[in-house]
Amino acid sequence: MSHLSDARIWFLVAISNAFALTAAVIAAIAGAKTEYVVGALTLFVYLETFVAILWYTIETRKIQERMTKQLSQVSLSQQQTTYGDLYAQQQQITQFFAANIKLRPHFYENVEIATSDPNYHLAMFIAEMLADFFEHLYLELDTLPKDIADGWRLYAALKYKNSPPFRIYIQDRKDLYGDGVLRMLGAPP
Repeated sequence: MSHLSDARIWFLVAISNAFALTAAVIAAIAGAKTEYVVGALTLFVYLETFVAILWYTIETRKIQERMTKQLSQVSLSQQQTTYGDLYAQQQQITQFFAANIKLRPHFYENVEIATSDPNYHLAMFIAEMLADFFEHLYLELDTLPKDIADGWRLYAALKYKNSPPFRIYIQDRKDLYGDGVLRMLGAPP
């Protein structure tokens, strides 16, 4: 019924009104008993009610379809915003590594860093930056398509596995990050 246009619905209303009123007038002119005239008018009211319900149902369906489409657009917009935010943060991290290339082996090649190393504190800062990024990532995973989320999970786990400073930072401050973040990284609870 939802394919009926408004014009068709109002045409049905007009036809039903004309039919019921004509029946009532004919009954009254023909000298019919009062109950026939009342019956014809009752039919008019029933037809009016039916058409009104039909129209309401169709309009409600149209509204539901528009709302469903709008919700879908909002969801897509949220996903795009999430992608943009995550990739922008990832880009900043990449640029930071490019500017501090000497620290890259400690985060990509599983090279240890000594506490006496002059870059130790900078490495711990990078580790904190990564931990905060992965916490943000964890909070957004449910808004991402499964294949994209799985790729990010793998990236997080590999970063934890291949980065001694990151593992040290997480182990020393695991109480700052939720269990879900720690599981995503592959860190012990």
